[in-house]
Amino acid sequence: MLEYIASTGTPSGSFLEIDNIPDTYNSLMITGVMSVTGTTVADCYMFFNGDTASVYNTMYGGLRDSNSNSVYNFSNNEAHFGRGPTDSMNVGYVYAPVYLEIFAYRGDQPGNLGWYSLSSYVDQSSSSQNQFYSGWYSGNDAADLTRIQFITSQGSWDADTELHLYGRTTS
Repeated sequence: MLEYIASTGTPSGSFLEIDNIPDTYNSLMITGVMSVTGTTVADCYMFFNGDTASVYNTMYGGLRDSNSNSVYNFSNNEAHFGRGPTDSMNVGYVYAPVYLEIFAYRGDQPGNLGWYSLSSYVDQSSSSQNQFYSGWYSGNDAADLTRIQFITSQGSWDADTELHLYGRTTS
């Protein structure tokens, strides 16, 4: 069963945040829609508890910019979860739906915090994305996840970007 926890507020440039995440759930789920301002499609990523060190590992694959299926695997300082279309891509707004699962987010759960997500959209210029992301956080595995910062690499989050956090219980 899913229980609503929180939603992101009004975007502040390239930054969105959900804070005060309770440690009472088995896993977390984030849903919503995203778009960015500017003229360049953005890489979208997260920081956990404000940790910007090189402790994130991401693998993703699928259709990107109308190219054939590709798989990318890299270690870096960002937890990638999708690509954000620009707000001018379809003679109006094009939003990418967000579906993101986070597991082992409590310090008392075995293993490292991990995530997987789906990201897709298509516009009139045949710039399309249909990708799957997966990754893990190798930072402090004894600490509970209490804050997620959502970052866009290009422009700012569109004012209508919305992300909603839910907790999964066993019942």
